[in-house]
Amino acid sequence: MKTFQFLTLRYLHDAITGEFVNLGVALYVPGEFLGARFNSRTARLRAIFGQVEKPHLKSLLGYIDRRFQSLAAEIPETLIERHPKLQELANSILPADDSAVQWSAVQGGLTRNPEEELERLFARLVTHYEDRVDKRHRTDLDVWRVFSQPLREKRVLDKLTEKTLVAKDFEHTFEHAWKNGVWNLYEPLAFDYEDASGIQEKAGRWLGRGVALGDAAEDHKFWFLVGEPEDEKLKRATEKALNLLHKIGPGRVEIVREHEREGFSADLATQVLRHDSSPEGA
Repeated sequence: MKTFQFLTLRYLHDAITGEFVNLGVALYVPGEFLGARFNSRTARLRAIFGQVEKPHLKSLLGYIDRRFQSLAAEIPETLIERHPKLQELANSILPADDSAVQWSAVQGGLTRNPEEELERLFARLVTHYEDRVDKRHRTDLDVWRVFSQPLREKRVLDKLTEKTLVAKDFEHTFEHAWKNGVWNLYEPLAFDYEDASGIQEKAGRWLGRGVALGDAAEDHKFWFLVGEPEDEKLKRATEKALNLLHKIGPGRVEIVREHEREGFSADLATQVLRHDSSPEGA
């Protein structure tokens, strides 16, 4: 389990009444993960408070989002050396003042997967009360459920285990792994975003992790189990993201798409059976 810090970005309409609406959430695992999600829709704000300067607010949220992405790109180099607090990082982007957009106090918790935790917090603290007409975007956990069903049917799921891969300057825990000569690391990736930038950012984040784990003492291979977006306009962005993942290293990455899950599960079941019945695997 990893210790994380998080805070929300609030729109405080009236300092006297103290009424506010959460606009976004940021989550930080020191030296390992920094992520943020923001909601620029103003329908709920206008329904509660009336007139809201939408262009200014959208521009501000875009700036804050880009700054968080920039800081996240410094992991694991600069930030792992400084070990700053999340409040310090947030204030460096948007200093505390008497404006309507403000940071909340920092809170903390424990999680196995910071990325999924960020999505859960965003849904709970930011979009939970918003009446949205568009479809719910899938999380990595949703994609894992799709892939785990045939694995369970073929009695492979209980063969997978948690594995922490340790490199010189970085380590990461994978919840689904299996060793067959090398450590096979199975990571679900949901690419259901509203625009191409979210897809690109996610692939870039995993590229950074993969490269950082390159000098791990134990041989390993990444298997990315991909949930592609339904929006045809994002297909090209998804293909670019998958090409980016292959840059982790030759022979170190396999991409499995949802429509390939049955064949993938059957192949893995065959390998597991062969491994368990061999003298080395016994």
